[in-house]
Amino acid sequence: MVRADGTVWFSDPDWLFAQRKDDIKELGEQNLYRYDPRTKALSVAARGFDKPNGLAFSPDERLLYVTDSGGFDVLRFAVNADGTLGQREIFATLKVRGLDGLAFDPDGRLWCAALDGVHVFDATGRDLGVIKLPSKPTAIAFAPAPSRLVCVTTRDAAFVTTLH
Repeated sequence: MVRADGTVWFSDPDWLFAQRKDDIKELGEQNLYRYDPRTKALSVAARGFDKPNGLAFSPDERLLYVTDSGGFDVLRFAVNADGTLGQREIFATLKVRGLDGLAFDPDGRLWCAALDGVHVFDATGRDLGVIKLPSKPTAIAFAPAPSRLVCVTTRDAAFVTTLH
């Protein structure tokens, strides 16, 4: 994910190592990273995850939301002026694991792909409901304004619809 300041943020869940037993893991932990293309510096932005996965900045980019697929929580961090992250907070807790992609809709609601569907949260972390799909959702994206299109991918399909 690229922030407006040009920094690139990403996570590194080690999903495929369970399937490829002969591969060598070079990193002993799974983290959230920040790359600054101006300074060419790569840094660990946050540690202490099981399987860090989905990332989404709030519309004003002052907060970063992160899913940890090994847990039940959608986490939130304040983004400091220097690009470092503040304290980890729990924004919302789901009843299922397998949390995946995150995205904000044009109305400021946070959408979270999870094992049981797509959960939609208001700004306070209240779960407004779950959108059920035929298989596990993996990623969510919204088309640029003024379009109200949303795309949700699953392991075997992509669904596109208009928000009302």
